[in-house]
Amino acid sequence: MPLLRRFSLLIGFLLLTGPTHAGTYVWTYSDPVTHVVTYSPTYSGGVAAVNNGTTITSKNYAYTPPTYGGYAGSDSQSSRAQTVTCSGQITATFTWKPDPAMPSDLPPASVVVQQDSTLRTYLQSGTTCTWATGLGQSGSGDASVAETKYRVQSDPGPSFSQTCSPNLTVNTLAGGGGGGVVTYKAIAVPITVRLNGTTKDAAGNDNILIGQGCTAYIQAGSLPSGTVTFSNFAWTPQGPAVFDHFQVAVDNTTAQVVPVASGEWAKPNPHWLYLQDSGAGAYGVACTATVSVNGTALGSVNGRRDVQVWVPYYTFKPLTGPVIVDNRLGYLELYAGGPHVGNLGSNNWYPAGISNGGRVGTPALFRKPDSGSWQFIQLIHPGRWTYYVNLVGSFIEAPLNYNGLKMLDNKLPYPAASNSPSTPWPADSIDGSSTSPTYWMEDSPGTGLSDSNYRYRADETFDDFMMYKPPNNGNGVDWVPLHLFNWKWQADITKSQALWSSGWTPSLPGYVTNISSQRCITHPDWQYLLTNTGMHF
Repeated sequence: MPLLRRFSLLIGFLLLTGPTHAGTYVWTYSDPVTHVVTYSPTYSGGVAAVNNGTTITSKNYAYTPPTYGGYAGSDSQSSRAQTVTCSGQITATFTWKPDPAMPSDLPPASVVVQQDSTLRTYLQSGTTCTWATGLGQSGSGDASVAETKYRVQSDPGPSFSQTCSPNLTVNTLAGGGGGGVVTYKAIAVPITVRLNGTTKDAAGNDNILIGQGCTAYIQAGSLPSGTVTFSNFAWTPQGPAVFDHFQVAVDNTTAQVVPVASGEWAKPNPHWLYLQDSGAGAYGVACTATVSVNGTALGSVNGRRDVQVWVPYYTFKPLTGPVIVDNRLGYLELYAGGPHVGNLGSNNWYPAGISNGGRVGTPALFRKPDSGSWQFIQLIHPGRWTYYVNLVGSFIEAPLNYNGLKMLDNKLPYPAASNSPSTPWPADSIDGSSTSPTYWMEDSPGTGLSDSNYRYRADETFDDFMMYKPPNNGNGVDWVPLHLFNWKWQADITKSQALWSSGWTPSLPGYVTNISSQRCITHPDWQYLLTNTGMHF
């Protein structure tokens, strides 16, 4: 029967059958199991040889992927003592191949490498052998050994190499036979950060809207004989503004943004929401963790994933008017009035001191299951004073007891103007197109003028927030600010005649004016709710 042996390798299991006819053979073989891995290896190096003292027959290990390893043997009919060897350094060179579903993926920051070295000897009487796996085990005599070792490769880049030098030496007597097989296989699985709640584009990039929940986790590919786990997480999301949720009291009396707790960044699956878009670039989500295989810690690894953060298309248009004294309601009223976008047919209606119009459009990539919605929130910083003469003739200045506070103005959300449907409105503008509907809110703060007072003064500022709630991505959504418009109204009027119904003249010219208007990434917050109680706010 020859000495050549037929075998199949199934993830470390070596099946061997007996020798056949006479002769000397050098053999390489293939692995019938194909592993789909992100780092694809190729092998080189290693020599199998037979030396009978006169001639040496040798052959390099032949690697036609996924072939690896080598065989050398001598038959029992040789008239000479022979030395059979498998030796030399085997090099596995790994080349980065992105997941076809994510062609834009860059090489990871860390990989876990599994190395498998096996050897098998068969010895006839009088034959001796020494061997080493190249991974730590060594010995002599007949052996069937399989050794596995794991390690971390940091910064592997587009390619990296892993080496091993398994070897065996078989010494036969004249008329004796023997041989052996050595194999080496390395598998590299990337450590990657993945994100839930994002929307993939055609290139596999992660995209998310402000206000949509994002959850991160770190993972490794499957190893043939090892279970990879992680611990000691330290997450770092890039970007200047993330938050946990926007908290509004049930009765709307208070509101605040709740930041992400520091302990969240030590969890396996941290969750957060973005407040600011990443512009033309992307924000990175990075993690450092301890990696273990089969419960044994290998060391610290890094992972990172980039995400493009989007803000919806939007336009904002404010209109402001003058300060007016009017008696259309049958009594004198000092109020901020001016441009009006609704119906002026009713004599009981005040023209608006401020009218804010806007359009918001969620990008088409994210319009599922709907387009999301938007609304206005208005905060007021009250500043009003009345002046009167008391019973003993003293002139009294009476400020409102909530002057200087920051308060929610009446309702949440701020009501729509008469020409617009009820809020919240759909964020369905076509990329901010002017052909899409403009929705409006308006306000006309003011106060009645009483004959019991001789002077009124107002100096108030308002913060108008455009708020956006994106489509539900299945990972939590919340309201986020888009735009902040600050405006104020100011008036100072004194009664110059005894009759209350006439004679009011401005001490200073009153006005309604824009203070600022800009993109905003700060949530509105307030500690009080202000409602109209005899005065318009």
